[in-house]
Amino acid sequence: EYLRAHPDVSMSTTKEPDFFALPEWDRVHPVGDLSGTTLRDDAARNQRLAEELVGYESLFSGAVDEARLGEASALYLGHPTAAWHLREYFPDAKFVVLLRDPVERAHSHLVHARRIYAEQGVQSPEGAEGRSIDEEFRRAVRVAAIDGMPEDTVSEPEIWVRAGFYHAHLTRWFEVFDRDRFALFLFEDFREDARAVMEQVYGHLGVDPSFSLPTTEAFNASVVPKNQRLFTTFTTANPIMRRARDMAPPRARAFAVRTRNRLLGGSKPPADDDLSSTLRTIYRSDTVELQDLIGRDLGAWLEPGET
Repeated sequence: EYLRAHPDVSMSTTKEPDFFALPEWDRVHPVGDLSGTTLRDDAARNQRLAEELVGYESLFSGAVDEARLGEASALYLGHPTAAWHLREYFPDAKFVVLLRDPVERAHSHLVHARRIYAEQGVQSPEGAEGRSIDEEFRRAVRVAAIDGMPEDTVSEPEIWVRAGFYHAHLTRWFEVFDRDRFALFLFEDFREDARAVMEQVYGHLGVDPSFSLPTTEAFNASVVPKNQRLFTTFTTANPIMRRARDMAPPRARAFAVRTRNRLLGGSKPPADDDLSSTLRTIYRSDTVELQDLIGRDLGAWLEPGET
């Protein structure tokens, strides 16, 4: 939303299209393939990619004279091959990375997914063999505690667990893109002074950094609906609401989201202490290495008293 607010930035109409994480890319453009083919040429070799490319490009159809086009697929950071595909097709791309305490992020993923699954009437994550979303999340955490970061994932909870190994993921990205392509922040930076962070982000993207954000409201806070059906009516799952969001200015969108959450949403449920403790153990060594990689003190993400 804060990127979308800038007059020289056009963001995809779907927030997280995940286009370069489609498994078909690995078949038409395997890692190490330096044939130099174009995005359209490779997409044309696979029916699904050809169709998805049409849809992907349509997400930017409203752009006119904006200096930058962008999208916000958080899945790319932890995806094993997305960096490779983007490097070949968009070598001049720039990236903004916002890292959150991996344990808090995993819990937020779970809470958010509970709501989305309920909205869609989904009982079990794909690949989870009939397990509930909570059961599959617990299983994925247990497996990671034994085996470490999962290289191959089947279910969404496995992807959420893998996503928290930030050092491993950033190292992979830094192998294919120069580090000056990245503007990297911690969620704590964003929470403390969103305007200052966005000034740096705008400067990194080469657009006017003096642009003043019209609002610093939170647009994507996790809430638990009091009434699932009624809550869904006032989300972008409803095409009328989706169009209204696209047309409304940022202040109006922020007010609408805040009002909906206050009237129709409950508070975010607390994390399971045992699961959180296990996740802290799983991510500890990666987080310690991440401190050196990015030059930031991440003691608050480790166990109390550790640095």
